[in-house]
Amino acid sequence: MAIFKCKMCGGSLDTSGGTICRCTYCGTEQTVPKLDDEARSRLYDRANYYRRNSEFDRAEAVYESIIAESPQEAEAYWGSCLCRYGIEYVRDPKAGNMVPTCHRTRFDSILDDSSYLLALKYADGAARSLYEREAAYIDSVQKRILAVSGKEEPFDVFICYKETDSSGGRSSASTEAQTLYDELTANGYKVFFSRITLKEKLGQEYEPYIFAALQSAKVMLVVGTKPDHFTSVWVKNEWSRFLSLITQGQKKFIIPCYRNMNPYDLPEELVSLQGQDLSKAGAVQELTRAVEKLIGGGTASVPQSAGANSGSLAERALLFLEDKNWQSAAEYCEKALDTDPRNAKAYFAKALAELKISSVSELAAYDKPIDNSENFEKAMRFADPELKKALQGYSDQCRINEAARKLGRCHYPSEAERIIASMEKLEGRGDSLRMAGEARRKLEELRRISVEEAEKAIASPTSGRDLTNAIRLLNEAGDVYGKDSLIERAESQLSKVYGEAVKHMEAGENGKAAEKFKWLVDYKDALPLGLRCERLAQQEDINRKNAAFEAAREREEEEAIERNRIRAELNAKLRQQKFIGSVVIGILAAISLVMIWRCVSAARGFEFVMASNYRIQMLTASPLLCFLLIHNGARNGPKGGTVNSVSALLAVFMALITCWFMHRAGGDIIYLGFTAVLHAAAIFIGNLSGKKAADYYDQ
Repeated sequence: MAIFKCKMCGGSLDTSGGTICRCTYCGTEQTVPKLDDEARSRLYDRANYYRRNSEFDRAEAVYESIIAESPQEAEAYWGSCLCRYGIEYVRDPKAGNMVPTCHRTRFDSILDDSSYLLALKYADGAARSLYEREAAYIDSVQKRILAVSGKEEPFDVFICYKETDSSGGRSSASTEAQTLYDELTANGYKVFFSRITLKEKLGQEYEPYIFAALQSAKVMLVVGTKPDHFTSVWVKNEWSRFLSLITQGQKKFIIPCYRNMNPYDLPEELVSLQGQDLSKAGAVQELTRAVEKLIGGGTASVPQSAGANSGSLAERALLFLEDKNWQSAAEYCEKALDTDPRNAKAYFAKALAELKISSVSELAAYDKPIDNSENFEKAMRFADPELKKALQGYSDQCRINEAARKLGRCHYPSEAERIIASMEKLEGRGDSLRMAGEARRKLEELRRISVEEAEKAIASPTSGRDLTNAIRLLNEAGDVYGKDSLIERAESQLSKVYGEAVKHMEAGENGKAAEKFKWLVDYKDALPLGLRCERLAQQEDINRKNAAFEAAREREEEEAIERNRIRAELNAKLRQQKFIGSVVIGILAAISLVMIWRCVSAARGFEFVMASNYRIQMLTASPLLCFLLIHNGARNGPKGGTVNSVSALLAVFMALITCWFMHRAGGDIIYLGFTAVLHAAAIFIGNLSGKKAADYYDQ
């Protein structure tokens, strides 16, 4: 069964109770998805792990992958909504429960968020109620943040950096940021630098002030001396929010500032931006001038003479392109087109600004098509013959560059054929003929490699997929010698294994059939048939195990019945033997008592002095009676043959009486000792034999 982790603390949850459960670790009531497989459970755990660690962009990407697979998954929409607003659950120090806090405040309410509304749409009644309750609380938190941030004065520059290093001390990025802060504030700019700006806000939530600064600042400086300084969770949270504002159309700028780093080690989102290497001499002053240009200067401060025309405005746009000032270049292109809507050079410059290409030389190295740009198409449309020829050359060169890039990563003949077709469309212009020739040579090489790989796969396939891939490679290889025979061999092997699998399936040998079908993988209908045979084989295995278990249980029951019958017969036999033994003991005891009574009666007439013939009878009957008493007591006593106290007392009493009579008859000490030994022997033997009898009857 899939295990779901708590969205707040990460503890394991018992999800057997539907879409609502309570975490036993943090006590939070929360919604849970209807998990039906381990893969989706792992995706949810990964997304919640990222969100709990404030990696909201990564978490949202995982939630979106769940939505792509299951478009009606309410919990995934809710998780995506939480990431969009940067929701982290923290423990309320007063109430002790987990409450949401916002790290990505937005002007639009969470109650109007599309993901939230979809979560409500697909949730059941209990989950919908909990979503509405949490969203209402988050909305109140967001309004409180907006109320505080609305009172803050605007900033010119936002410095984004990592304050501490791995050991907890101040990072090198912090000292670099401090230098920039001092320089910019000295030049009159209002700068957000958390080390100083938030120092006055101790004991308060920082989000309202960070949000206000992100919204008002026109320039963000992202400062670091190591790659991990730029990818730290909170640093990335700040610059990704700022980038989002830019993509929404706000006129803001990000400048990565680095020292002792390769600029290509910057995050992918920042590596394409114009950065500033702080290790260069005068870097801080250059950065200050750039900020001044973006904030204090800009297009509004550029005087425009009354005689300015469309051509000069387009030229000015090209100059802005050289400075990589894409925004100003685009604005001047618009001004030029307002003056002359058919200015081809302005459309060309606008296309370069869109593609962030700073010059014609850089365009010559561009390896993606530019002729699908709407502005470039208009430039071609309105260009004079000379410019049109130049633009066509640029377009052709970009196509050739793209072909060279794709050719370097080409692994299949079909890819090489597409490259050849694209070069043939250029009709010999530029370097297209040479590139087409290289592509043809590459095509022949790939065809040869495809045939070699196909031959190896057909000679020793590890699965049917090797054979189907070999057939695909051969089909892509075009007209090569031996292709048809190789395809026939591969088809023959696949058909043979498929036929064997079908025979096993028809014969009811589902296990063997499943192995064959699984080997074939995606050949014909092998995959569904393999799954079906595998399920049948598993069911047969379960049935065999159940039958074996039932047979073993029946054997055990029969053996138990037989043991009980034998035991009953043995008990009946032992009871019979014990009864007979008891009768014999009773008869012998009666005889012994009669003999003792005769001897005692005869001695009464002579003052209890026995004659010699009666003494012999007494010495015979008395030990025998002692033996019988002890034997019977041990035989019928508790398990283990313990003699009961009554039998022992009677035997001892009988032995003492006999010794007394022997003494009255004038027996000496030897005679008396003999009498005592005789009785002791009788008692000992009686006890020993009684125990043996007890063990026998108790078996």
